[in-house]
Amino acid sequence: MEKEIWKDIKGYEGYYQISNKGRLKVLGAYIKNLGNFANGYLKKVNIKEIAVDRNGYCITKLCRDGKCKPRKIHRLVAQAFLPNPENLPQVNHIDGNKENNSVENLEWISARDNIIHAWETGLKNNDHLKGSNSPHAKLTEEQVIEIRRLYDNKIRRYSELLKDYPMCSADMLKNIIKRRTWKHIP
Repeated sequence: MEKEIWKDIKGYEGYYQISNKGRLKVLGAYIKNLGNFANGYLKKVNIKEIAVDRNGYCITKLCRDGKCKPRKIHRLVAQAFLPNPENLPQVNHIDGNKENNSVENLEWISARDNIIHAWETGLKNNDHLKGSNSPHAKLTEEQVIEIRRLYDNKIRRYSELLKDYPMCSADMLKNIIKRRTWKHIP
């Protein structure tokens, strides 16, 4: 098991440290004139709890001189522990797990390669945008099934379907009938 190593966070030296395991430490700090403590007090060192944002990334707020800034943990780890000689802009989670912020699981990567990695690992897909879930959909799955049924069984001709479904262009209707679009529907 690898030893946990702590490093100062650039710009927050003496306030926060990040570990090679992705944990965040708040360092002891002397705070002037806070509340009833006229002479200030020493805040003890502790491990800060990490939140998860709506995209699944571990995040925190770093505060200094009364100003707080949101930060992503994987970027803090990479900045502290991974050299970036090519000045690549993004940090990739190699295993695809956004909560695994161990330095061994992180790498600097280009935006293009990060997108490719997300598609290859299944982290990004557009299955949820198929059919009527697509923001561009003009028909429902039921309507597509009905169009195909009517045409395949020779109940309605192509020209009649165009009149029945005015929201469809001629090309759109042809692609539905020939099963070039809405492929997820048999």
